[in-house]
Amino acid sequence: MMNKPLNRYALGNNLIRMAKARHMTQKTIADSIGVHPNTLYQWTQGNIRPNVYDLYRVAKVLDTTMDELMEGVEDG
Repeated sequence: MMNKPLNRYALGNNLIRMAKARHMTQKTIADSIGVHPNTLYQWTQGNIRPNVYDLYRVAKVLDTTMDELMEGVEDG
């Protein structure tokens, strides 16, 4: 795997894209993993990062891997 510069919005973009593909709302995901919807929103905006346990739970709910959620994108 090549090291790409991480974009602070990569997690949020991936989470939103995967949720839409699975017809899930951010509130549904937040409720499923036991966090406040505002917390999930802050993750999608790149303001805060989830801890490893929360990231694992999001990956399980979205039926994906933590690597896929955290896949960075090149800036620019």
